Amino acid sequence: MVYSVGTITEVLLHRLKAADGCMEFKKQFEALFAERLHEYYPKTRGRIAHMELSTPLTAAHFLNAPQGGSYGLEWTPEHFDAALHEAWFDPVTKCQGLYLTGLCTKC
Repeated sequence: MVYSVGTITEVLLHRLKAADGCMEFKKQFEALFAERLHEYYPKTRGRIAHMELSTPLTAAHFLNAPQGGSYGLEWTPEHFDAALHEAWFDPVTKCQGLYLTGLCTKC
């Protein structure tokens, strides 16, 4: 079965909204991420002072992002249009010393 990002986001939002499961669900991911970190960087074990996990529900709540997305532009066919990139994704801005970075900027 193939799931779209939207479907996965909806499933996560539904699970996270359940008050009894939200924190436990997040703690499971925190443990998974910490273990993966320690696997690749063993010297980090016992040195994590604070860990914060953000979910699509967090983005929906704090950023007013209805679908929980907060990272970059939506990946639609229009997103890859060359004219759009020429017009909007120049790394040099009109503000002196301010440059755009990231995947979408043209080199």
